[in-house]
Amino acid sequence: MKSTNEIILYCLKIGKTQNQGVALFRTKVVVVGYETVGKTSLVERLFPFKSKGIVEVDHVRVGFIELSWRELIVHWENHEKHPSIINLADIESWECGEKAGGVIFLRQLKSGNQHLLLLSDREERALLLARLKRITGDERTVGIAFQRVDIPMPTEHDTRILQLRVCDFAGQYSYYNNHHYFLSARSVFLVVYKTTAPPSSSQGVDGLKFWLKSLSVHLAKPNFGGGDSGSGSLYSIFIVGTHADKLEPPHSTEMSFLERRKRIETLLAELHIALPYEYVEVSSSSRYGVTELKRKIILSAEGHAYMGERVPSSYIDVEQLVTQMRTEIALEKIPVAEVNLDFFPRLFRERAVSVEDGKRALSLLHDWGECIYFGGLEPLSNYVVLDPSFLSQQVMSRLFQPLAVKKYITAEGILPHSVLGDIWGRKENDIKFLMSLLENFEVCFELSEKDGGTQEGFFNRRSVVTSCLPGAPPPSFASLWEEAWSW
Repeated sequence: MKSTNEIILYCLKIGKTQNQGVALFRTKVVVVGYETVGKTSLVERLFPFKSKGIVEVDHVRVGFIELSWRELIVHWENHEKHPSIINLADIESWECGEKAGGVIFLRQLKSGNQHLLLLSDREERALLLARLKRITGDERTVGIAFQRVDIPMPTEHDTRILQLRVCDFAGQYSYYNNHHYFLSARSVFLVVYKTTAPPSSSQGVDGLKFWLKSLSVHLAKPNFGGGDSGSGSLYSIFIVGTHADKLEPPHSTEMSFLERRKRIETLLAELHIALPYEYVEVSSSSRYGVTELKRKIILSAEGHAYMGERVPSSYIDVEQLVTQMRTEIALEKIPVAEVNLDFFPRLFRERAVSVEDGKRALSLLHDWGECIYFGGLEPLSNYVVLDPSFLSQQVMSRLFQPLAVKKYITAEGILPHSVLGDIWGRKENDIKFLMSLLENFEVCFELSEKDGGTQEGFFNRRSVVTSCLPGAPPPSFASLWEEAWSW
């Protein structure tokens, strides 16, 4: 598969020769950090849900509703009427779900009082319900949670839209292996830790090591603009300390703001990492620092070198096709995210897009995080995964459920293929595709015959799951390592 730069250069060439193309202002906002440091709360404060379609609250039509962290804000059609706020901070006292007709109920457990929310847009309704379930159930992010955020950016002549693809990464160890897929340039990275955690803990300052090492490995060097975010750079990094409201007054904290920042500088020097970054501290509960961080994210993204690049309009047609297919599958609740590539040539022709341009567009959408398509790898090149969260939320979540790990994966990290049908409930060809996908993401690797595998049928083979390997190497490791590198 061609690199992102090769695809972009091709797009620019086509746009110039044909005097066509669409100027794009888009980037990814990638949020990483260990679990329970407050990543999802931060995302929900930075980019709150805001309805656009028709909304009724308790059978009364309203202007729009907004869900910001644990506050459901009802904005009335009568602008003179102050917004109403439903406080969900006490998460143990609320439950939510969906009734017939697509009505969302939000019930207070102690009193039994409930609110009924009706949204005309089914996609908006699904997004709101997912967020409410995460809040009222105090659920942790599974795999990677995605959302699309459009930011109006007024200019001298008109208003353009800055499109953000927000990727909220799960902090659980089992999901680390597929994070590197999204750690690429053309992004704004928020590397999050908890200011109130002991500095040497995984949630504290020292817990930044893994994420900063990953960024230093996967990001391009140099970053065009040198040391500062924006100004022609390819990416921006913000190291974000959460729960800052718990640090007041300053004299009661173990370390001050300057000491924490100095510790991070020392950490980077010890790791020999020279990444440009900016350090900020925020509080999702009190909103401290959140507005300023959002301003900095937008400002740095606007200054990236690729902002305003032009791509052929046919690529946007392909993106709309993928979005439409993804929406239809979601609304019909069909548990299929991958589509055979054989379906696409006809769809391309209907939009006057050549097959080769269509494949290039899919490759670019892959780099933008809109879908998953490996054009040069068999058998992966035969499929397009319409929903990039499918890998983590449908495939990996079932594989790494505690009961599944205990039942199906051995203490040595070995996964027999014979149990894959029980885990995923799919046909053989689908399972082969999923295993190829996981192997490409370095989640697991099929064993060769001499390593204990077998070539007699797919379901008789075995794979090793990297995150389930034992902490200590087996006694035979030294000899196996020497044999493997004897060439």
